[in-house]
Amino acid sequence: LNRIPELVDGASYMIRLEGIDLAGNTNEATPINSYTYDASPPIFTQLSPESGSLVNEVNLSFTINENLANGQIIFTRTTGAVDAQSPHIVNLSGSRLLAGDRGGKLPKEIIELINGAVYEIEFVGKDLAGNVSAETKIDNFTYDDEAPVVFLKAPTNNIHNNFLALDYLISEDMVSGQIKINIDNKKDIIIELAETQRLQGEYSQFIPTEFSELNDGVTLDFELSGTDAAGNVSQPHRVENVKYDTTHPIISIIDPISDTAINQSTISLNISEDLVEGYLVVTQTSGVFDTRSPQKIPLLNQEMKLGEYDHVQFVNGPNLQNGSIYTFEFSGKDFAGNEVRSSKVINVLFDNEPPVVSLSKPVDAEQIKTTEISYMLSDNLSKGIITFEHTGGSTDLASPHIVELSGSQLKQGPQLDINMNLMDVLADGARYSLSIQGWDRAGNESEISSVK
Repeated sequence: LNRIPELVDGASYMIRLEGIDLAGNTNEATPINSYTYDASPPIFTQLSPESGSLVNEVNLSFTINENLANGQIIFTRTTGAVDAQSPHIVNLSGSRLLAGDRGGKLPKEIIELINGAVYEIEFVGKDLAGNVSAETKIDNFTYDDEAPVVFLKAPTNNIHNNFLALDYLISEDMVSGQIKINIDNKKDIIIELAETQRLQGEYSQFIPTEFSELNDGVTLDFELSGTDAAGNVSQPHRVENVKYDTTHPIISIIDPISDTAINQSTISLNISEDLVEGYLVVTQTSGVFDTRSPQKIPLLNQEMKLGEYDHVQFVNGPNLQNGSIYTFEFSGKDFAGNEVRSSKVINVLFDNEPPVVSLSKPVDAEQIKTTEISYMLSDNLSKGIITFEHTGGSTDLASPHIVELSGSQLKQGPQLDINMNLMDVLADGARYSLSIQGWDRAGNESEISSVK
């Protein structure tokens, strides 16, 4: 052509080729009725997601201003985790080559990106005229398809606590996180974690304000969960059957009681709840010196159960010294760590030796005209009896005649010429045996001393 026509981009033309040969014949040319002149490259716009996005799936959208002959989306790893298969090329086909809003989710069967890798996404297209699109990219596209891992370290399952604080771990920064607390399978409390409480790391002694509203004795279940910036939701981590207990266990000593004497090391007591640790503490305070004092007696499991116990002999003791005076009290703690509160028994004499009693007046075979007697006591008695029992001679249908000692008659030492005031009841001319027996305040029983 001697002159190249200046066509208008995007305009449609009819093209007809005309000519005359040297003989003057004209051609019969068939025109091209629709010829579009296209000198502009295709344009990709409305790209989504935006540059700098963090996603857990490949879900793209874009707009094409004209139909394409072919097109590609190219994923090239730039930083982050290594992707040995980079670049990944996805060829556009079918309706995705047509002008308009296009896109959609690309399944892993088509493209499999690497968790933690950062990509550049380039859109390339060639229109029907062969024009190639200008460089169009999404930069810093971070792929993250792994859910965050959350873990409650404390409290643990099936535990008793008298103080509630949470220890937990988070594997990566999260955009949301919550702790759900179920109370006695009746009520839920939701605690939303603040931004500073849901960053990657380990947290200890987190005490939500809601804990101050919990009642003593409730049973709690905890569940920690969260979502990362890519939308991945963690598997919830649960801790179950946490008993919140702030009540101190009570041990009441029923026997012995203060200011008494005992001849056995048994204890009667009441325990208000099961214990995890318990001790009987026995301390000698006066009397005979006890080299073992103080004795801290560990209780066995079966000795620390809730209930009332009558005259229990603990397996591990105590070993008491005859003649020593002791205090008794308990220590220990329950499963929640609450310290035992125990009653205290003081001034308890341990005496396991029987008293010795002996008669010195009258003597064997003596004839008496009074009922005065003399005797010796090795210890103070709580009870003593004198018995005149008929053995022969005149009849005495009222025999035996028993007199209980009282007051000073029970004191340790010699008791001289104590009148039993029985002359009016003894039978004249009858023969009697006379005996004495005593019990100390620990309950020890003497042997019987007698004369005939």
